[in-house]
Amino acid sequence: MNEGTGLGARFWFVVLLLCVVAVVAVSVFLVIFTHLWYAWGVFGVFLVLGGGLLAFGWAFDRRERKQRERLAA
Repeated sequence: MNEGTGLGARFWFVVLLLCVVAVVAVSVFLVIFTHLWYAWGVFGVFLVLGGGLLAFGWAFDRRERKQRERLAA
């Protein structure tokens, strides 16, 4: 096998790092989700998740609008 065709150690380190970050993020989300479920029930969880999604959508749309305005100018 040719030595120059490998992906390299840096690539695999980045893949491993992304996997660890994903596992930590999902774990934190599940801990928060289960605590909300226990404290407020289904309705409270959906309210908090819906509010979080609305906040994310607002921030995303605001950023996109600024980029479009900058490109149009």
